[in-house]
Amino acid sequence: ALVVLLHGLFQSGPQLRRLARELAGALPGCRLLLPTAPTRVSWGVGPAWFNYLASDAEKMQELEQAKAEVLELLSWQSQEAGIGPDRVVLAGFSMGGAAAAWTALRLPCRLAGLLLLGTEVTGSVVGETEDGRQASDEFPPIGAGTEGLAVLQLHGAADALVPVAAAAAGAVRLRRFGCEATFEEHVGVGHSLSEPMVASARSWLAERLGGGGGGSIRR
Repeated sequence: ALVVLLHGLFQSGPQLRRLARELAGALPGCRLLLPTAPTRVSWGVGPAWFNYLASDAEKMQELEQAKAEVLELLSWQSQEAGIGPDRVVLAGFSMGGAAAAWTALRLPCRLAGLLLLGTEVTGSVVGETEDGRQASDEFPPIGAGTEGLAVLQLHGAADALVPVAAAAAGAVRLRRFGCEATFEEHVGVGHSLSEPMVASARSWLAERLGGGGGGSIRR
């Protein structure tokens, strides 16, 4: 099995190693990949999957680039280890969750799951305007892999950067496209991860990919 974990704005893959180790303990034989985003301008300069301040069209192009990188990783793991889509979970924190959601929602086949941590699935991620209409014909369409896709969304109730109400609205959007989305609000947690959130993620991953033993981490 495979988990691809995408970091947040101005973070890097190696910064998620502690989280990856905590998750790997419940995932026998699972590989955890921690890629680092390219350097971009977005509220400063640093690793970013897309520019928050760019137009929707520019965000779309950069999210498509992120999707292409993730799909390249999945292809590599499929060829090297024979890991199919039904044994893959895409995961991400904050901006990384948006990139993971963009990718998972546009695949023709269903993944084992989508794990979103401190993430808002905005209308632009699903190609919708604020009133729920299709944003533009230029947006890549939602794929057939959304139907029945298991999603766990964990969010801090005290998150000042991504308000919990906005994050919960994203879960509603996911359900509208056929995802089986579970939303957990964690009291007293800001834009970060608490031990109970990590425990929930670990338990869910074990359920999706098999429990016991431990996995391996790769950057």
